[in-house]
Amino acid sequence: MQSRRMIILIQAAIIGILLLVLRPVPLPMSLMESWNILGERDNHDNPIRKINALQEILRFNPDRVDLWLSLADEAEFTGDLNLAISALEKADLIQPLETSRLFLLADLYSNVGLEEKAGRVWKALASRNDLTEHDYFRLIISQRTAGNFNQAREYVEEWVNHYSTSGRANFIGGVLFASVDLERARLQLQAASGLDSAYQVRAYELSRTIQLALKSDDPAYQQVVIGRELAKLEMWDLAEEALIRAVYLAPKSAEAWAFLSQAQEQQGGDGKPALEWALLLSPDSIIVQASAAAYWRDHGQYDQALAYLEGLCKLEPESGVWQVELGRTYMQMGLLDQALNHYLAAIELEPKNISFWQALAMFSFNSNIQTKDIGLPAVRKALELGPADSTNLDVMGWGLMVVGDTVNAEKFLLQSVQKDEGNVSGWLHLGQLYIQLNKTSDARQVLTRAVEIAEGNSVGLVAENLLKEVGSQ
Repeated sequence: MQSRRMIILIQAAIIGILLLVLRPVPLPMSLMESWNILGERDNHDNPIRKINALQEILRFNPDRVDLWLSLADEAEFTGDLNLAISALEKADLIQPLETSRLFLLADLYSNVGLEEKAGRVWKALASRNDLTEHDYFRLIISQRTAGNFNQAREYVEEWVNHYSTSGRANFIGGVLFASVDLERARLQLQAASGLDSAYQVRAYELSRTIQLALKSDDPAYQQVVIGRELAKLEMWDLAEEALIRAVYLAPKSAEAWAFLSQAQEQQGGDGKPALEWALLLSPDSIIVQASAAAYWRDHGQYDQALAYLEGLCKLEPESGVWQVELGRTYMQMGLLDQALNHYLAAIELEPKNISFWQALAMFSFNSNIQTKDIGLPAVRKALELGPADSTNLDVMGWGLMVVGDTVNAEKFLLQSVQKDEGNVSGWLHLGQLYIQLNKTSDARQVLTRAVEIAEGNSVGLVAENLLKEVGSQ
């Protein structure tokens, strides 16, 4: 009996001690207030307040991965990239970050200049077996943005190995290898063409250029030819890489320097030194003078641009291309009557040139000048010369949309993307038509397709911005 009483006393004593040691401690008022802030519906209007609340809560709950991730999101939103990095690093120590978060961490490292850390994260991502095609594309873009083209080529190899039947993977592989391994690029482009019709036309054009380059034993000429074709695809960074190699191999090639200037300018760089060197090497070169005209026009120095273009008209009086360029220059200056006269002059010089009829039609539609009297007849003439041309069908659809014939506009635009699924402009115009018709779901679908196949070109960027607007509706 005494033994039992003793046990009960001991248990009571232990409980008493535990109650003293583990007695409930009231939560600090600041912590309670912080939780209340997180629960407020309108806290997104004051992200700094939310950041402060998260930091206070994490002082008492440092193992909450979800809170560290929320802190990273808020910090990134406010532009506090170092805080975002710190939050992601702490979350990663508790639980390995998911793929999307690793991409964000790598981007943040790169944005603050921590390239070595960014590179380690990129490599860690590349070694994962669960990457989607979009993930591989992001990896490659990250390396191209950083100028690490060889690393981008390694990543595209992994992409093709994991998704061998992907037309997109093979197309981008062909583009990346075009200036360093012509035969390999040609084979990958051939594969892309057969796997996905969206890349058929572009793959064919680049393959044809590679075949032309392979016929030459001059490596500098090969790089110039490839660089020009990459520029047509608006792969300006890769074009620049090829052209830098060209001027290294042939430093006295004025044309190579001129093309290099254009590639640099298109990326927001300074192409003037390369252009000046080209002019010094060969001031009478038509390519060099055309590059100079484009440079001065893009910089708003229209008098100098016009002087070069008028000189080119005298050098090649039977060529309509310089009349078109004069038309574009006057249009940019806002002098639409002069612009129209030059577009018409180009047609008069080369009445069977489809691209000139297209240019005249687009000028009419974009400036809303005589759309029914000049624009539509011009595109009808282009269709007469090239009835199966996807661009002609696209321009006709766009023109009909401008004049209000939305029913026939849709028919022509659908025909355009059926003829060439890779016609990004056709998809964009179709998306714009659906927005005009309040067909939001259809607009979202076709604009998504435009962005997917554009590979970052200027038309694709317009489609991407429209898609964001549609997505917010």
